[in-house]
Amino acid sequence: TPGSDWRNYVTRENLRKQQQLWDESRRLYGDKSRFNENNRPAAMSYEIAPDELAGQYTDSHGTAIAVEKIRELKDKPFFLAMGYRRPHLPFNAPKKYFDQYPLEDIELPDNMFDSKGSSPFAGMNSFELRAYSDIPEEGPAVGTELKAKQLLRAYYASVAYVDDLIGQLLDELENQGIRDKTIIVLFGDHGFKLGEHDEWGKHTNFEIDVRSPLIISVPCQEKGHTTDALVEFVDIYPTLVELCGLPIPDHLEGKSLIPVLENENTDHREFAISRYPRDENILGHSIKLDDYRYTQWVDQKSGEIVGQELFDHQVDPDENANVANQKKHADLVKHCRMLIKEKLETIEEGR
Repeated sequence: TPGSDWRNYVTRENLRKQQQLWDESRRLYGDKSRFNENNRPAAMSYEIAPDELAGQYTDSHGTAIAVEKIRELKDKPFFLAMGYRRPHLPFNAPKKYFDQYPLEDIELPDNMFDSKGSSPFAGMNSFELRAYSDIPEEGPAVGTELKAKQLLRAYYASVAYVDDLIGQLLDELENQGIRDKTIIVLFGDHGFKLGEHDEWGKHTNFEIDVRSPLIISVPCQEKGHTTDALVEFVDIYPTLVELCGLPIPDHLEGKSLIPVLENENTDHREFAISRYPRDENILGHSIKLDDYRYTQWVDQKSGEIVGQELFDHQVDPDENANVANQKKHADLVKHCRMLIKEKLETIEEGR
């Protein structure tokens, strides 16, 4: 069935290619194949679908269901969560969204090179992208400027597609007369590299991967404000609880964002933390401060710090040069290590 696989191809070419890859894997490896129904070998890394097939994408189908739910629930309090696949790989979208981004207008990032001086654990070799049939398993993942621009265009098309779908939900709130009494939170689960640091994908502790979109719309509050306050996704729940006039449970790690919503200059956290492993034994702990990002890579067996990065966002927002080993930053590195240690101890105590 078109769209049944989680990668959600809808064109005959990609559906046929996907099935061929799946059959070949089973023929070669049988039950020992590393692929299963939820992790098939993949066809193309992007797909330009005829506009008339848009309804076969799960994102379009899910939006239609969400619109019906809004109509069904409009006369009573409700909580509605809608998850979208786009712009996750593969970058599949209807043709009209590709048409918004002519290939000749696509510009490549200006830091398509390794982050200077970073530890060997910092990168990820674009392994997620390499699962696709048009991407080599070894060597440069994207070897030509043309291929890079094609992927960027497909990513932009995927974003435009999901933006349109979210707009349909907002339009329905307007149509039902409940837009001005509905709290809306839009967020993504991670960032993404599109050639930056010569990589494609997520799976690192670089700022570009762990920084995510977060937009909150609250009735009766002035729109269009932005903030540089450091926040975490654990802050969303207590924010919603307080906005709904409910008591905030004492055990929550998150902090309500209402002070930030009321004044964008409010300081919310000293740092935000994220973690991502490099293999079964190496774990990266990363914290974002106002002007810096620090990451330490820890051997889980010995507890030894086997790599570290410090990036000065005041002069290097794209994290192109690791300055962790510069003497002038020694006290800051020490402070960051202490913050991580204390945070991990707090997490462990809360279990």
